[in-house]
Amino acid sequence: MARQTIKCAAPDAFDKRQQAAFIELVKSGGEVAERTLTRNVPQAERLAFLWLDDALCGVAALKNPQSSYREGFLKKSGVAVEGRAFPFELGYVFITKPAQGRGYSRKLVEALLADYRHDGIFTTSHTTNEAMHKTLARYGFERAGKPWNGKDSGEMIQLFLRRGEQSSC
Repeated sequence: MARQTIKCAAPDAFDKRQQAAFIELVKSGGEVAERTLTRNVPQAERLAFLWLDDALCGVAALKNPQSSYREGFLKKSGVAVEGRAFPFELGYVFITKPAQGRGYSRKLVEALLADYRHDGIFTTSHTTNEAMHKTLARYGFERAGKPWNGKDSGEMIQLFLRRGEQSSC
């Protein structure tokens, strides 16, 4: 059984080499351009890394999206909510092929969301990615609006929202 290590922290807690490894892993999935990753990863709220023994096998981020980016997804999906209600985006969840199917995306998402239960968070997923949809549902994300055609992949994209918990104070 491989030794599992998860580290979740602000981007500046990871050195340039680790951030570059995060970018390379996400880029290997073919969904996000290097230019976008190079800009967004250092600006994220939190990054999460999963190592099995000493091999990086998974990553995820809680991103600080620009307002126009967030509003674009709300518009594409037809959702009528104020974008400021969802200040963060869960994204860049990527598990290497050999490590898939073992619940690691769930562990990364759990680590990222642990300190953000009072915050609204949005994310998107291909409509065919049922495994990710199960993970999202486990952490309170619900499908929102209608799917739309992804510009690069041609696949349909679905918006998911997780409303922040109300504080008891």
